[in-house]
Amino acid sequence: MALLLAQNDEQVVSDDLTTDDWVVAAAVLVGSVIVAQIAKHFIAKALENAGLDQRVARAGARLASYLIVLGGIVFFLVHLGVKIGSLLAAFAALGVAVAFAVQDDLRNMWAGIQIQSRRPFKLGDQIATGDWVGTVEAINLRATTLRTPDGKQVAVPNGNVMLRGIDNRTTTPIRRTALTVGVAYDADLEHARQILVDALRGVKEVEPEPEPEALVEEFGDSAINFAVRFWHGAENEEMWSARSAAAIAIKRALDEAAIDISFPQVEVSLRRPSEADDDGASGSSQPP
Repeated sequence: MALLLAQNDEQVVSDDLTTDDWVVAAAVLVGSVIVAQIAKHFIAKALENAGLDQRVARAGARLASYLIVLGGIVFFLVHLGVKIGSLLAAFAALGVAVAFAVQDDLRNMWAGIQIQSRRPFKLGDQIATGDWVGTVEAINLRATTLRTPDGKQVAVPNGNVMLRGIDNRTTTPIRRTALTVGVAYDADLEHARQILVDALRGVKEVEPEPEPEALVEEFGDSAINFAVRFWHGAENEEMWSARSAAAIAIKRALDEAAIDISFPQVEVSLRRPSEADDDGASGSSQPP
């Protein structure tokens, strides 16, 4: 019995198909399913060997197998003389509608594939992206999971990770930070600068190379501010430990050198009115 598809009451498949036509079409369809299963295994292995995450590799291999089966279905229909133009147009319109509805998920999945293939970070790295900073605990197709320094677990969509940029803080063993230190206006700036640098050289949390430095940054309202810059370990915990130890050492060194660390202050002058001022004030209050 011939396969018929009715569209506007017109026959879209001829009814003179032979047994050989059916056998060939069926063989190609079944063969596409078998080939898809075999190809899925080898494609997954190839993608894993290329460095992709196992889950991403399997998802890519699964998609490839679906395309192979789809090709077999198209051949099956065409070989039987089915007019699939309208069917393909309908599927295309449906695909556009679905893609529009899940565009955020598709964007995140594509970003996840890029992260898995480019490897800008790996599990255990400490990264900053957008407003989030933390240790990478998981990477999947939709999101990257971070453990923040305060213990929170945050799933950041991969699309946001790629869009807002990635600051991988563990790609190098050390990084630099800075403290602002203000000294009084009557201080010897060169002497103060040397005191600040020498204080940091004795802090074990501060890296000896590159050497720490202290640079005059600005003339503030109540102090001349130095930018004290130094290098330390790349981990967040190392940064906070180094900043604390550096601040303690700087305060001790400036106290020993009798250099004041200025703080915001306001000077208020009080003046007692003179008798002339009193007379003028009282005279101006009298009517002419």
